Parts: sequence; C-alpha cells; structure tokens
Amino acid sequence: MENIAKLDKRIKEDIKSFDRNKDEDGRSIINLTIYDDSEFLSQFSTDNEEVISEEVATYIENSAFPISPKDPIHIKISSDKIGGEKQDRYIKAINNYYFNKLCDLYRELKNNSIISLVLAVAGVLVLIGQFLLASVLDSLIVIEIINIMAWVFLWEACDQFFIERRKLKLKIFRYINIMNAKLSFYPLMNTGELRNNTTSIVSNKHKIK
Repeated sequence: MENIAKLDKRIKEDIKSFDRNKDEDGRSIINLTIYDDSEFLSQFSTDNEEVISEEVATYIENSAFPISPKDPIHIKISSDKIGGEKQDRYIKAINNYYFNKLCDLYRELKNNSIISLVLAVAGVLVLIGQFLLASVLDSLIVIEIINIMAWVFLWEACDQFFIERRKLKLKIFRYINIMNAKLSFYPLMNTGELRNNTTSIVSNKHKIK
C-alpha cells in the first residue's frame, strides 16, 4: 500500500512538472507523423464533405486533451506524402470532422437543458403531490416511496445540469481549441524548413471565436 502511495505521489509530481513543447508563439505542439496517408481520410466520406478517419481523430484528441482548452495548439504534420493540394483537402477534412462533432455536442447540450428542466419539474410536482397526499393518506410507506421518487428526480436533474452539462461544455471547448489550432506541414526528414503551408485548421465558413 505504501508503494502505491509513493507511486501516486510521484505521478502527481510528474504531471505538475510536465512541460509540453511549445512553438515560438507559445502554442503547445502536437506532432503527427504520417508515412502512409491512404487512411488519413475516412473511407466513408464523400468528395464534397471529406472528413478525417477515426484513427487520426483519436490521435489528435488524445494528444490535445491533456492540454488546457485555454492553451492554443500547433499541430505539426511531418510527411512526404502530402503535397500542396492534399494539404488543403486535409485541412478542410479536419475542419469538417470537428465542425460535425461540435454540431452534435451543441444538440446534446440543448437536450441536456430540456432533460434537466423536465426532471426538476417532475421532482417538484411529485414533492407537492407528497404533501397533498400526506394529509389524506395514513400509509407512511407510500408517502416515503413518493418522497424518494421526488428526490430521485431532483438528484437526476442536478446531475444532468451541473455534472453532465459541464462535461459536454469541456468537450466543446476542447474541440473548439482543436479547430482553432495552427497547422503546419513539414518533410518527414524534418530539417526545420517549413513546407508550403502554415494555416489555421478552421475555415472562414466554420470560424469559431
């Protein structure tokens, strides 16, 4: 047990001292190396609405999520397979993927508000019903069951609004941070020389402020 406590303490110290590489503008760097770009785009996407594959998205998100949503990101892609035209396609595909993700999360956020309100109203109505029934019913068991039901509704309403809603907002902020990331392309054997394109992922169409 003592060894586990020491390990836990050391991990916490490592997390506090962890300093991610940053560029000259203070952006946290995410390095993405691509040897074969055949699976960079989802095989199910169309030419008009291309999106990145789940594997690429998972790597970007796993690399970005330890970074605070308040800290800007710089994604550096090293590859010998991505030329000028492909760069534009891939930037747009990343933008499309996370724009779709954000649309889905905003719908979830709206549904969360509705569900929270419905549960809260249901809890209040059941509590009112309990007080009304208490004056006409002699059964304490029935009254207690109704009371428990009321507090279950109210607890679920609080859980949805204060906990689940916060999780959704945090995920939204992280996706916005990825969409606003600076994106640069480099040769695979990186000499430090920038290749053709340095840009923000987010397009004017999907600009997030």
